[in-house]
Amino acid sequence: MNRIHVGEDFFRYILRLAPLLVLGASGRVVLWIAMWNNVEGTLAHSNVDMRFPSLAHWVLPTPHNHRVHHAGD
Repeated sequence: MNRIHVGEDFFRYILRLAPLLVLGASGRVVLWIAMWNNVEGTLAHSNVDMRFPSLAHWVLPTPHNHRVHHAGD
């Protein structure tokens, strides 16, 4: 379940992706970035035990490092 309003999502993508188009990125590149953002967000917020080598947690948006991101000080 997404807690972000559809309009907020839409404007966030516009603000992120429009500059890429203005700078000359192809529509295909912008589409891949948008799709990756959706996959990455879903992975990072999932409650799935993903067992990766420890190096992967530094590179990939795993639930493990996302929980660290949301942890209190």
